[in-house]
Amino acid sequence: MCYHSDKHLIWTLEWSLTGSICWAGSGSIFETLQLGKPLIVVVNEDLMDNHQSELAEELAERKHLYCAHPQTLHQTISDMNVESLLPYPSGDATPVAKLMNTFLGFPDD
Repeated sequence: MCYHSDKHLIWTLEWSLTGSICWAGSGSIFETLQLGKPLIVVVNEDLMDNHQSELAEELAERKHLYCAHPQTLHQTISDMNVESLLPYPSGDATPVAKLMNTFLGFPDD
């Protein structure tokens, strides 16, 4: 199934409409986490500096998702316990936006 938003096109493989598997790009991760379903992210190891693994492994350590690599995906699916995952709390960017607006001299709305 494919989810489309204004910012990202997220390709996910759905399993019984209960969870998603997606690539480990930050846009794909955070938009899929907003769906509130269990998530497995697959790291693209061919990327320079393998930056996807840093984010995916940190969120997996915090128990928001499962992190896999193409060669470990089958084992990750076999071993996972979706009840152990914690919901990812949505952030509020308003304070950061206000600070940036103040710094750049834009009026405070």
